Amino acid sequence: MKKFVIALTCVAVVFSGISFSSSKAFAASKSAEISFKKDMPIKVLYNARQIPLDGVNAEIKNNTVFIPLRAVSDGLGANVNAVKKNITISKGTVTITLTIGSTTAAVGGKKVSFGTASYISNNRTMVPVRFISETFKETVQWDSLSQFVWIGSMDIPKIEDVTELENSDNYKKYFGGYEDRLVGYDGKRRDIRVLSESALPVIIDEVAYYRMDLAENQIKEKYVVWQSSFSANIGGSFYLLSDKEAVRRRYEQSVFRERLDKTHKNLYMPIVQSSYDQRAGHQNPESYSIKTPAYIGIANDDYLAVIKNPWRQ
Repeated sequence: MKKFVIALTCVAVVFSGISFSSSKAFAASKSAEISFKKDMPIKVLYNARQIPLDGVNAEIKNNTVFIPLRAVSDGLGANVNAVKKNITISKGTVTITLTIGSTTAAVGGKKVSFGTASYISNNRTMVPVRFISETFKETVQWDSLSQFVWIGSMDIPKIEDVTELENSDNYKKYFGGYEDRLVGYDGKRRDIRVLSESALPVIIDEVAYYRMDLAENQIKEKYVVWQSSFSANIGGSFYLLSDKEAVRRRYEQSVFRERLDKTHKNLYMPIVQSSYDQRAGHQNPESYSIKTPAYIGIANDDYLAVIKNPWRQ
């Protein structure tokens, strides 16, 4: 089955939650150790769905992940009552009472100690997500490869379970020069599935796509990084789509691919790839910005899957 990734992205880059990785590569005339600085903020998932963090990043203190109180309570379906520094969180028959700045809480009237106290940051009450979740009888797993906190089920849904088919004619303006991608091998129109970055992780055609992030190496080359279970030896094929210009085709720099384990790989898609842009007639390819296109997507034979640009302003 033929797979390709279509990228539609409008981006203003803010680096936070920085992590580092390196891989040895020989690409074209370059032979060096290339180091990538990646923007990989921690994500918290409940039953494999991202919990919105109210516009802030999760924080780590003393090996404990903290997120806003409202995020964890809404995400887990709990009720909250806060009076000054005293907070009560309840779900079902379980009630947690804690005080900002204290390392103890009351659970069902019994005193319980936990490692690091809750605190205020940027006018938000930050609470320890593991303590809250496990008190509500949820399993919690820290995934250092993906920078995920998994709460509850880790079963990743298929894209069919989280999206609806849409008429691809409505997106034809983004496929300038590549309108044939909207037609299947049987000559019939292929419909489209549209999702947001917050819908990741998701399975598309038996491949898990965990997350997408931005990266930059020491010579200031910028990339979009896909963390995926994609296992084909041939590099992934990408497309940058905009309704203001023709499609810009991109290819994964497979020499940089990081095999983290059997099911996790980092795939590096260059934002600037001058040779392909020049062939397509694009002017000034070196000045191309990730702020220009509109979506990112992944496709198979049955339908197109496009991801709304998570960085668009």
